[in-house]
Amino acid sequence: MPRRPGVGSYGRSGAQVLDPLSDPSSGPSSCFQPAITCPVLTFAQIETAGGLADIEAICATPGLDGVYVGPGDLSLSLGLEAFADLRDAHLLEAFDRIVVVALAHEVVPGIHAPSVEGAVEMAGRGFRFVGSAGDAKLLRAAAEEAVSRVRSGLRP
Repeated sequence: MPRRPGVGSYGRSGAQVLDPLSDPSSGPSSCFQPAITCPVLTFAQIETAGGLADIEAICATPGLDGVYVGPGDLSLSLGLEAFADLRDAHLLEAFDRIVVVALAHEVVPGIHAPSVEGAVEMAGRGFRFVGSAGDAKLLRAAAEEAVSRVRSGLRP
């Protein structure tokens, strides 16, 4: 069954993909049908030592809009002692190389940062698309702040 992204999705596939193998009537000219009118962005994830080694070729890929670094997986793949340590000199060297190569190819360098502070630091290093923390972490922090503010308001 064909799947479509929700209306208002941004940066997601804006096409209904049909399978020409199971439906011969959906030949090459009818494989993609517009489902929504939004830009479609294509990012490659850089999460392995191999991806880092091939960063030039990856960023030279026609139609690629950006690269997105997963620092945790990349740190493991590089054999670093600490997991996603944004202070590790080897990891920072890898990040800097990714940024330089991406910008040289006019590709947006992106990264996931484990905290707001880390996101600010990564933006300062040249990353232009930065995620800060995950949903659960952000929701927990907001809930803790709300509880703290309520409790402090109840104290005499």
